[in-house]
Amino acid sequence: MHVDPEEKEEKEEKMKGYKTVLELLRTDLDTERAAVKTYMEFANASSSEEARTMFLEFAKAEQGHANGLLKLITDIES
Repeated sequence: MHVDPEEKEEKEEKMKGYKTVLELLRTDLDTERAAVKTYMEFANASSSEEARTMFLEFAKAEQGHANGLLKLITDIES
């Protein structure tokens, strides 16, 4: 596959501008994933079904945030 040198250079310049944004998004992604893990641990340790359900809902919401961030990161990188 032939890559136009001008297109490659343009993409590289664009990526430089996104570097800091991508770093922040990756940090946010790590935070969301840690929150999912924590809420799942809380759910598993909970003796109350009501609390367990609540923590599972929180984990689900955080996973949704992580999925959105991952899509955004992928879109920027492509």
